Amino acid sequence: MQVVVAVLNIFVSGSGTAYGEHFAKYGERRGVDPLLVAAVAYHESLLRPSKVSRTNDYGLMQLHVGDNTHARYVGREKLLFEPGRNIRLGVRMLAWWKAHHQRRCGSEHHWLLHYNQGSRVAKRGWRSRYADRVLKIYHKLLKIKSRVLRNRDVTS
Repeated sequence: MQVVVAVLNIFVSGSGTAYGEHFAKYGERRGVDPLLVAAVAYHESLLRPSKVSRTNDYGLMQLHVGDNTHARYVGREKLLFEPGRNIRLGVRMLAWWKAHHQRRCGSEHHWLLHYNQGSRVAKRGWRSRYADRVLKIYHKLLKIKSRVLRNRDVTS
């Protein structure tokens, strides 16, 4: 976990934040790779915790309050700007979609699309650039992780 936190802190250091521990803690707890969680957050909000989209999605993970999942935050949207809470709820959603779609089709693309589009993603095999973009960021993070591990082995 220390290496993952180090990679995440390198990744988010440009934004002057330390969300790495939240990504690692909640991702590992729910069985979602923390680097993938960070990739989703980066794509969704560019790691800006106070971002609000034109469709009223909030925070780092761009949580939609209109969904039943987050209905209790209607009128209390400011709570979703808290990075730890936002990441925890976003990871919970990612884990739910993963559990329901990973077994069925085995594709990260499919459950990432569901995270982004909700249950509207009905057609099997329907693709979007959303998942491609998130996975591109994720693969960059994996490369950083391998470099960190390589450098750690060299200096040990």
